[in-house]
Amino acid sequence: MAKHLELGVEGGNLAAKYLESKGYTILDRNWRWRKAEVDLFVRGENKLILVEVKTRSRSLEQEEDLISENKALLLQSALEAYMKEKNISLEARIDLIKIEMPNKLKHFKAAVQASFE
Repeated sequence: MAKHLELGVEGGNLAAKYLESKGYTILDRNWRWRKAEVDLFVRGENKLILVEVKTRSRSLEQEEDLISENKALLLQSALEAYMKEKNISLEARIDLIKIEMPNKLKHFKAAVQASFE
């Protein structure tokens, strides 16, 4: 497996363990819809949460590490499709987890501002 893919898998695993330790339930990982691959869908705080995981081996302060407007729109559409496919009628949000290897993790709740109900 390519090094960047290994890094992504490792980051996804770290994010899932972190969320589980905070009481979230993992519903799906690497869910695909059209051009989107959603890293994690979790349930917590009585909400459905789509989690975008950004894993890097360097500092995460560069602009390219943020969720672009196009990516945000794609994630919003994927969230709506997931809710419809799974017949989920919870309040929902999109979070971002940034991981700087080997051990720096930041969880940004409602990183993409949208309203889903």
